[in-house]
Amino acid sequence: MRILMVIFLSALLSNTAIAAQTKRYDKNVVDLMTKKEWPEWNKEWIQRANSLIYKAADRVASSPECDKLSDIGVSEGFSVPNKKLSFFAECANGKRFDIADNELKDQTAARSETAKAADITDEQALASCEDAVKNALHHPSTFNLKSLSVQVYRAKWGNIATSFDFDAKNSFDLELKYHARCVIDGQGMESPEIYEVK
Repeated sequence: MRILMVIFLSALLSNTAIAAQTKRYDKNVVDLMTKKEWPEWNKEWIQRANSLIYKAADRVASSPECDKLSDIGVSEGFSVPNKKLSFFAECANGKRFDIADNELKDQTAARSETAKAADITDEQALASCEDAVKNALHHPSTFNLKSLSVQVYRAKWGNIATSFDFDAKNSFDLELKYHARCVIDGQGMESPEIYEVK
C-alpha cells in the first residue's frame, strides 16, 4: 500500500510540474487569426491555425530557453495563405522562435532562432551566400570575392547576415563591381540581394 501511495504521489507531482512548465504564459499573448485581419486565408486554415497555435505556445513556453512567453502568432513571412502555416513566438528574455506546423508533431523542446543559428559557423554562412550569389550570376565562373569586404553579423534574435563585395562579368561580358547581402534565418536562406557598386 505504501509503495502504491509513493507511486501515486510521484505521478501527481510529475504531472503538476509538467502542467506548470507548459502553462508559463497568459492566454492574452496568443494572437488568434480572424477573417477580418487575414482576408486571404480561408475558414478551414484559420481554424487550423487557431487550434495549433496553443500547441506551439505550449512547446515554446516549455523550452528551457524561454523564461516567459510574451507574444505568439502566425508568421506572415513564413506562412503561405491556405498552403503553409508557421508561427512566431517571442519570450520576455528576447528569445525568438519560429515553428512550422509540421514541427508540432515533434515532442522535443523548441529551439530558439539563436540556438539554431549557433549550429551554423560564419564560414558556412559565407559559403552558402557565395553559392547563392554565383547561381544568380550570368557568368558564375567570373565571380571574384573581395575577401577584405566580408562581414558576418549575428542578430540577437538569431538571423545571420552575410555581406561582401565582388567582381563579376555581366551579360555584356563587362566586369563590374557588386555588393551582395544574404540573410539566414530559422527557415533557411532568403534570396541574396545583389546590386552594382558605382
